[in-house]
Amino acid sequence: MANRSAAVLRHRLWKGFNNVKTSHIVIAAFVLIFLSIGGLVSLRLYALNLEYQLSRLEQKIAAQKEINLKLEKTLASLVSPGRVFDYAKASLGMKTDSQVDIVRIKNNNVTVLLAKDSGASESPSQVDKTGSLLAKLLNFVTKKAFAR
Repeated sequence: MANRSAAVLRHRLWKGFNNVKTSHIVIAAFVLIFLSIGGLVSLRLYALNLEYQLSRLEQKIAAQKEINLKLEKTLASLVSPGRVFDYAKASLGMKTDSQVDIVRIKNNNVTVLLAKDSGASESPSQVDKTGSLLAKLLNFVTKKAFAR
């Protein structure tokens, strides 16, 4: 009977030890599962935040592309000579002058503009002398006959 009581006692102790050991494992598993779920939820929230930031940046890029396109169109329209001429006449009140001489130098492909001023500060003879000096200079540089 002593063996039997010792065996029963050992069995009860082992069963209790197994229950304690099992309960610790179950608690540790629940804690691990809870932490894993918390980590996954926090990663999902972080991913949503990054998606939101990415969406905002894509909207900013699209807006800047629209602004860039408008500026390129404005630049293209302002650079064309006809638009510059129309803008100068309409917005700035500028007028065309009929006394403009265009002299082309073929050596450099440079165009020199000589505008004859109709103001009282210079007499027409002085303007013509300037023009003839320019003509002589061009004739000397290009070594060609220059008809004025």
